[in-house]
Amino acid sequence: MFQMEQGVQTDCIYCNEVYPELKGKCPVCGNRGPKFTPAQMMDRESSQRAVLDRLLSLAEGERGINNNDDKSAVLAYRREIIGVLKSIVIYDFELKGALVCRIRDLDREFEIDPEKGEY
Repeated sequence: MFQMEQGVQTDCIYCNEVYPELKGKCPVCGNRGPKFTPAQMMDRESSQRAVLDRLLSLAEGERGINNNDDKSAVLAYRREIIGVLKSIVIYDFELKGALVCRIRDLDREFEIDPEKGEY
């Protein structure tokens, strides 16, 4: 049975968002235009939570490069940031909505009374 992979058509984040002046000579996409990018289809709340988790994980990488002269660590962190940026675009991430969802999740999970803001 033929099964299609889930995903979306995306433009290159690198030459469209980070360095638009590279149009025509992008080292990442080679100027091939939009391409299929695997992406898990999720409801809005799930995708916002997933991107928020990725975004928050960048703090560890930021701390790591500030205490380290390892050029490979810097390049790995840079790739991770580009990957997070791609996720932000693919899932139409919106920080305010993601934080609202996270607060509500915490309230449910830890039985915090929304009217009092405490247990």
